[in-house]
Amino acid sequence: MFYTRVTDIQASLGLSQLSRYSDFLERRRIISALYFENIHEDLVRRQYTQKKNSIFFRFLLDLPAGKNFEDLELLFEARGIAVRKGVDELLHRRFGLLDNQFPNAVQCFNDALSIPILPFLNEDEVQCIIDVVNDLLG
Repeated sequence: MFYTRVTDIQASLGLSQLSRYSDFLERRRIISALYFENIHEDLVRRQYTQKKNSIFFRFLLDLPAGKNFEDLELLFEARGIAVRKGVDELLHRRFGLLDNQFPNAVQCFNDALSIPILPFLNEDEVQCIIDVVNDLLG
């Protein structure tokens, strides 16, 4: 199953967060603008196509040829930055389907890295992320 039961406390917390949705969305847009301005365009190409419509739940970078997520994850972690894949799991794998039936999904999964875009990041933290991205991938 793909759903989780929500407790009353979780529902209450969720509702309280919804009241701040506009503020969170605006902050994510501000951070994304800084990323677009300061990270090389080859790395943000995939995100750029969604620039006007995205809620920037995640900010994806296209990995340069020869770079892989697992190695980069360790390098980012060593600098205090947690990165993730673009998605946690490919849906077809959950159904036991083979990767060769979904080559585009697998390629996107393997060639993307998500950097933090959390609304509570301050300007110095955002700049640190930008600097590390440019140092490791630029």
